[in-house]
Amino acid sequence: MKKEAVVTVRLDQDTDRLIRGLAAKDDRTVGWIVRKLIEEALDHRKKLKLKSQS
Repeated sequence: MKKEAVVTVRLDQDTDRLIRGLAAKDDRTVGWIVRKLIEEALDHRKKLKLKSQS
């Protein structure tokens, strides 16, 4: 996936811990997990049509 933008956010410790836990469990990077969470949230709100899940 080509990077189009970089987003920086501040998270509380609990949210950071949860995201890092998901990344470790799925053997993915934190960036990958966050990107997927954002895509899923936008899709849920019908703002973005997700590409096919690979």
